[in-house]
Amino acid sequence: GAEPQAAATTTFDSNCITPGTEFMSRCAEVLAYYIRHKLQTDEVWRSLRVILSAADAPGEGEHKIAEHIRSARELPRRHCVYGLDADLIMLALATHAPTICILREKVVFRKASADDRRKVS
Repeated sequence: GAEPQAAATTTFDSNCITPGTEFMSRCAEVLAYYIRHKLQTDEVWRSLRVILSAADAPGEGEHKIAEHIRSARELPRRHCVYGLDADLIMLALATHAPTICILREKVVFRKASADDRRKVS
């Protein structure tokens, strides 16, 4: 008899998460749609001002966020910054905003298994 064919597997190429790629362009489109939808249909969102600065806007994300917070209009407001990136955390603190909250996940490292230790040379 015929042998069963192996299922085709596709893996996500994280190299596509960079400005100028089709993936990032599509992400910006989907995020813009989602934000518009929520602002129009969700009562909680109606009182928010949402800013989307996608990969097509020049500058690194962390620096764009810090620049926005430092603006005269935004500095007196309350800000919440979420992320694990040390640059983001340092830039947020360096804004000198009077009320800024930095949230980050608790990073839990797993212990290496015996198989993992054998792979290290």
